[in-house]
Amino acid sequence: MAHIGSLDKSFNSGFMVFDWERAAKLMKAHDSENVRAGMKNAWTDFDDNAGFILKNGEAVNEAGIVASYNATPTIEIDGRLFPCFRWADESDHSASWTDAAVEIMLEA
Repeated sequence: MAHIGSLDKSFNSGFMVFDWERAAKLMKAHDSENVRAGMKNAWTDFDDNAGFILKNGEAVNEAGIVASYNATPTIEIDGRLFPCFRWADESDHSASWTDAAVEIMLEA
């Protein structure tokens, strides 16, 4: 079974971490003002664990969990959910905005 995001990984063979750079690119592409991030899987309702990462056009960090073996890091833009992760090991993730993601958001 393959996951959206990287088809070369099999189920549970890696750690899915929130991809702040991909999130920034999606937010820019959708000209977003309010965006939530959370975890999505068959057992977890996105609304139960999502928090804002962009509120009224300002970067915030209200998201909770940003990495998992079995739940997919996801963002919600205008009511639509987008998988937003990269494969990494457990020590390779950021719980808040990365410098690269901030740079993407500041680009004209």
